[in-house]
Amino acid sequence: MAAALDGRLLALFTSYRMLKEVHSRLKEKYADERLQVLGQGMDSGNRTKLVRQFLSHPRAILLGTSSFWEGVDIPGRDLTGLAIVRLPFTPPNHPLFEARSEYLKARNRNPFTQYAVPQAVIRFRQGFGRLIRTADDYGVVIVYDTRVIDTQYGKQFLQSLPGPRMEPVSSEELVPRIKAWLEAREKR
Repeated sequence: MAAALDGRLLALFTSYRMLKEVHSRLKEKYADERLQVLGQGMDSGNRTKLVRQFLSHPRAILLGTSSFWEGVDIPGRDLTGLAIVRLPFTPPNHPLFEARSEYLKARNRNPFTQYAVPQAVIRFRQGFGRLIRTADDYGVVIVYDTRVIDTQYGKQFLQSLPGPRMEPVSSEELVPRIKAWLEAREKR
């Protein structure tokens, strides 16, 4: 995806460990192709500085977690792709999540369907909003977490988005589809 978009990609993670692992693999893979790989906590811990570095390099990939799901504005053609690695559920051992779960359980309510899923859907929409900031923005969103299509609750995530065309695509079809879509989009 990063190569097909020629950089201009933001990847959102829910785990710093996974971000770190992907960062090192991408740095190694794209060293010869002049794609700049920037990772939260690796290249800088400062979100503003990382976004500035991303904007200053025409072929950059930005990897972020937690704070990058909201409040990062990269409008226009500087950002063409968004990768959502995992659905953004709050860890079940998070103190606030535990307290709210206990509260709901005490009232015979399901904490997963009534709290975890709605909160994750809100965060998912916030992540999606990193790509589409103005009426002129466009791009490709890839959700790597198959729960979005494999589970009943996954439909809530997709239905929360503001009407983009969505379709499941195999890994082999991904890059050719992205390239074809970008070519057609840029001819408009």
